[in-house]
Amino acid sequence: MTQVLDEHGTRLREVDGIGPVTAARLIGRTGRASRFPTAAAYANYNGGVPGRRGGGRRHQP
Repeated sequence: MTQVLDEHGTRLREVDGIGPVTAARLIGRTGRASRFPTAAAYANYNGGVPGRRGGGRRHQP
């Protein structure tokens, strides 16, 4: 699996907490990150950005 990720050219494994299995799953689900206009757009698409949910005045973690 590591060899395939190396051939793909991904740098996902450089992110803390992402190993070869998680990287392969992300690529399998989202395709190449280069199809997104920004890194933020890619992170938003795959749910990799922690954020706050909220409605009105009350925010939930």
